Formats: sequence, structure tokens, C-alpha cells
Amino acid sequence: MDTQVLINGANAALPAKAAATIAADVIAGCFEMMEGRELDTPKPLAGQTFLVQLGMPSISPADRADMYRTWLLSKGFHNILKGLRTSFEEAYLYVALFQKRRIQGDQFRPFVAATQKKAGGMSFVALVDEVSKHLTAPLAYRHELLSMQKARNRLEHRNGTVSFADATEKNGELLLRYPRLKVFYERAGQEIEVGPGAVVDTGDDRVEVQIFIKRDTYERRFALGEHLILSSAEFIEIAMATCLIADDLVAKMPRMTEPGSEVGSASTQSN
Repeated sequence: MDTQVLINGANAALPAKAAATIAADVIAGCFEMMEGRELDTPKPLAGQTFLVQLGMPSISPADRADMYRTWLLSKGFHNILKGLRTSFEEAYLYVALFQKRRIQGDQFRPFVAATQKKAGGMSFVALVDEVSKHLTAPLAYRHELLSMQKARNRLEHRNGTVSFADATEKNGELLLRYPRLKVFYERAGQEIEVGPGAVVDTGDDRVEVQIFIKRDTYERRFALGEHLILSSAEFIEIAMATCLIADDLVAKMPRMTEPGSEVGSASTQSN
């Protein structure tokens, strides 16, 4: 007797999208609360018995704001890349089951556990490359994904300061690249991007203007020794980029075509 297990490959995108949604919400909220405020040394809380002092030098409100933003960006990038890694681990399991097709019932759970353990033991780059081998087409944003990983490492391990370990360019610069959606109109053959509150100026007498949207690549260079500070708007674009990367991954995962299977299936055979 056969028992069929349906595997929905589209679910692989969910961890990345959930992480991006939460990170974007927290960054936007916290950055907005800090805007225009003088961030002095926090006062003791009501009922607080002890106040830890580490002998650190006093810092200006502006430097404190940068410190807060760097810490928040570090957490935001960590969560986003963690979500992306989980999505690629899910894709790795899906591909393994896709290739297996049939498996003895008592071997199903051990196979899943062993596959998950193997995926969890890989470096992020190795995991991405291993999954890529089994996709129906190359990932559109591999370089952008690894660029975001570099930015995460810089924020987590070097407090946001570019070192040679982070450099992607020969001159020691780090290039941050990520996919984005660009909304624009055309004026004299040029693409004029439209943002919040923008006034459309076509330069002619047109009353109606066609608005276009396309996928674009954002690039920003950080010099050796430069400190990484991003705006809330830039981070939200990175969160959107995370969703684009996850969607691209799912779109290129192999599909099963047997009747009754929407995206994939694996069979377990009972003894």
C-alpha cells in the first residue's frame, strides 16, 4: 500500500518573506521614533536597582543615534539572511525529496532529518550553490544575495566598518547590490524615477503620462574604513529584495507533473 505525501515547494519562500516583513516593520518603526530626538544616556528605569557602567567614554547624541542605527541594522540584516538561509534549506529538502520520488515508509522521517542536518551544516554560499545545481534555471540574484551576506558580516562582526575581509572590489571597496522595483516615466528618452510625493514633469504638453515599473539593481559602494549606515527607506528596499530573491528561488524549483500533484509529491511505501 502506497501513501502519498504532497510537498508544496512554494512554501520555501515563506521564511524569507516573514523575516523581511518583521525586520522592515521594526526598522521603520525604530528609525521613525529616533528621528529628530536627542538621544542622551538612558535614565534608570523606575524600580531599577542596579545600573551597569562599563567605563565607556561619553558619546554625543548624534554618535549615539548612529550606534543605535548600526545595532538595529545588524539585527535586521541578521534576521533577513537567516530567513533566506531557512528558505534555501527548505528548497534543499524539497529537491532531495523530488529526486528521491519513492521511499520506504519507515525511512521517510530519518531521510528528512538527515537531509535537514546536511543542509544545516553547509556554509551559506555552499548551500546556495548546491540548491542552484538542481534548479530549472540559474538564480537571477546570486551576486546580489552574496552582496547582502557581505553587508551582514560587516555589521555583525566589524560594527559596520568596511575591512579588507569584506571588500568585493580590488580597491578595497564593498559593493552592496540588491534587486529592487523601479517606478518611472520617460522624459526625452530618459527614465525619471517616481518616489513618494514626486511631481511628474514630462517637459512637454502631455496631460497623461504612462508610468512604468521594472526590476532594477541598486548599487552602493562603501570605501575601506567607511561605516555602513542605511536609511529606513533603503532597508525597506532590501526587505523587498529578500522577497524578490525568494520568489525567484521558488519559480525555478523543479515541479512534478503527475495528476493530482500541484507542485510536487513524494511517495512512501508501507510494508
